[in-house]
Amino acid sequence: MSIVSYAQNFEDVMLWRALGNITNGFYVDIGANDPIIDSVTNLFYQNGWSGINVEPLKSHYNALIESRNRDINLNLAVSDRIEELNIWESEIRGWATLDEKVAEQHELNGFKGEWSKTSTKTLSYIFEKHLSSDNKEIHFLKIDVEGVEEAVVRSNDWKRYRPWILVIESTAPNSKMESHEQWDDILKNNDYIFLYFDGLNRFYVSKEHEDLAVHFQTPPNIFDEFISSAEENYRKMTISLNEKIIALNSEVEGYKRAIDGLNDRIYTANNRLNEVYSSNSWKMTMPIRKVSSFFKKES
Repeated sequence: MSIVSYAQNFEDVMLWRALGNITNGFYVDIGANDPIIDSVTNLFYQNGWSGINVEPLKSHYNALIESRNRDINLNLAVSDRIEELNIWESEIRGWATLDEKVAEQHELNGFKGEWSKTSTKTLSYIFEKHLSSDNKEIHFLKIDVEGVEEAVVRSNDWKRYRPWILVIESTAPNSKMESHEQWDDILKNNDYIFLYFDGLNRFYVSKEHEDLAVHFQTPPNIFDEFISSAEENYRKMTISLNEKIIALNSEVEGYKRAIDGLNDRIYTANNRLNEVYSSNSWKMTMPIRKVSSFFKKES
């Protein structure tokens, strides 16, 4: 059975390959953005998983609240300090950042944005507050925070909270230039093993779940049996259009039957009228009708 990939770079396909056999798994999405478009977690949510979504922009947070009622949705940002920070929001979805240099570069490139305030928490704080006491297992953690990945990585107690798999955006915003050197050693020093770079993200696995590394030897391919969300939307649109065409054809057939019925009635009426015109009584009363018609004209 095919799965539907919603992530922009098929990150969810790679994660599903390793974790798809887990029932009711748990994820944490830092920089969740839209609950569907380019979402790394939507595939898992659609298959019974739940988790924590952290999203500082109110519009995306409201969409998460509406779409993800099993999830814990937090309207804040993650940093290595608990405070209020300035966040830059652009008209380009997914470009919001706490990094002033990143925002400045976007504006130099001609993209306008606005600054506002957002509260920030650390990963450790979020895990402490929102992980249930009977389940502290995090099957994967995704981080996409437009240039402040290092602060997010530093904000966790990696000895205490150990997601099985990490997927972290590891190129400078809107660039192919890799940026993982800022936080790569932190993870390696905490027994996380680098698995795979997909051109945008780096994947890591905790030492205790090293057996999952086998799933990251190849990129997404035909054997993963997936289609993109764009293909799925096209399929649904095609089905919907076909259903409308069938309904319209049925309606047209109904009109055709109604027209055929009217034609039958007209044919029958014409036959009856012809019978009247050819009858002896009609012929015999013709002079009377002519006289009557004459007096009607005179009057």
